[in-house]
Amino acid sequence: MPSTSGFIDLLIQPLTAIQSVPQATYNVEGRSEVTPHAVVVGSGPVGALSALLLAARGVAVTLVEQGSGLTTRSHASTFHPSTLDLLTSVGIDLQNDPRAIRVTAVQWRDRSGQVLAEVDYRLIEPLTAHPFRIHLDQQFLLDRSAAVIAAEPLITVDSGTTVEDLDPQQPSVTVSTAGG
Repeated sequence: MPSTSGFIDLLIQPLTAIQSVPQATYNVEGRSEVTPHAVVVGSGPVGALSALLLAARGVAVTLVEQGSGLTTRSHASTFHPSTLDLLTSVGIDLQNDPRAIRVTAVQWRDRSGQVLAEVDYRLIEPLTAHPFRIHLDQQFLLDRSAAVIAAEPLITVDSGTTVEDLDPQQPSVTVSTAGG
């Protein structure tokens, strides 16, 4: 998928790179009003959330997935406060799911059961809207992400596509796929 004229193609890895994408259009090489465009490779939890966060900032996104559709298999089960904050910002609320288990403290114990240490998440309440973690099969996040992505006009999903090469030459990134 070669770079399209008039777009800035970005490969987003890691997730924190999204913070550097301002909500705006750009003037690149004398061209005015260039709308940013990102290519996110992989539709697992990080790729799906990256696409949603970019779209929320007005960036058009092509979400490239090697499989036949969005990722539907995950073995993770814990969502930490900062992750819950990010998910809420894109319209995904896991805390009200009836299967979610809210954990407000974590304890480490020895073999006899004596508590050696405890972390109380309520201590970070001034810093987050989610002073707890949630235990919930990550598949529920993937299902919700797929629904939100399907409804987001700025995200295009390109399933069944294998990325073969990335050329990060400025001012854009060129993504080459098996199909061209």
